[in-house]
Amino acid sequence: MSPEAQILADDVRAPTLRYPPEFSGTSSGIVSYFLILFLAGGLGAPTGIAAIPIGYFLKDNLHLSPVELALFVVIAGVPAYFGFLPGFVRDRFRPRVMGDRAYLLIGAIFALAAYLYLGMASIDYSTLLYATLIAGIAFLIVITAAQAMMTGVAQAHLMTGRLSVVAGVATYIPAVVSALLGGWLVAHVAARVTFIIAACITAVIAAQAFWRQPAVLAFEQVRPRAETGMTAVWRLARHRPIWPAAAIFFLWNFGPGWGTPMFYHLTETVKVSSVLFGTFTAVQWLFFIPSAMVYGPLCRRFTLASLLWW
Repeated sequence: MSPEAQILADDVRAPTLRYPPEFSGTSSGIVSYFLILFLAGGLGAPTGIAAIPIGYFLKDNLHLSPVELALFVVIAGVPAYFGFLPGFVRDRFRPRVMGDRAYLLIGAIFALAAYLYLGMASIDYSTLLYATLIAGIAFLIVITAAQAMMTGVAQAHLMTGRLSVVAGVATYIPAVVSALLGGWLVAHVAARVTFIIAACITAVIAAQAFWRQPAVLAFEQVRPRAETGMTAVWRLARHRPIWPAAAIFFLWNFGPGWGTPMFYHLTETVKVSSVLFGTFTAVQWLFFIPSAMVYGPLCRRFTLASLLWW
């Protein structure tokens, strides 16, 4: 689930948290913290700056057919299919030292190691698949912790609308930048250079784990109430707001004509360059940004049901 959907689902019934004044932080500081975190997460993930170079490497260097490339994408995407597991573990166990920031650090270290390995080793199908899987799992841990922190801080500071906009913009801007830069990287540098760049971006997340933002520190002091695993599963199943959100995102993301079919059509049939393909992909994401920014003021004036019907 996307960050803004997570906030919407959690905001319906979750209690509002109140922090001591010394841990209140400022709105600008909170926005800056999560903006940087989600920008780095979007750019550094395997679906970010490395996505287009990986696709071209598989097609041009390893000569994969469309079906074989689609199979690679399916396998590499396995961590996302079980995306609820890191969230479930995080809800059951939050480290007392650093809290969710510990998950940021752990995930960033594993992803950094995977990218550095790809930047130095000889890349073949197996190496690329295993390293992408590791990086995917690592970034799933990072995003899970980031969403949890943002949800808690947003509710405590009555900033769910504003941070939803931050999450949306910080999701789409990396997608635009990744597409433009990814296409350029394919044409101008070796694949290993792309992975080194992704490693440098991932290092920003590791460094941010040590950023002691007051609102985040206060959130770390709020301990979740204890409950068994099955109780949590049953509570989630009975939490009605999550199911419409899940259905909406399922329908939205079902697009069998895009992805691999469009990639091969444009690069093999239409014969566009990697730079032009990156531009085409960037334009798709670019037009999401205005709607994400407009949501902030609209959510204060209209109900969620009205916005969904519109």
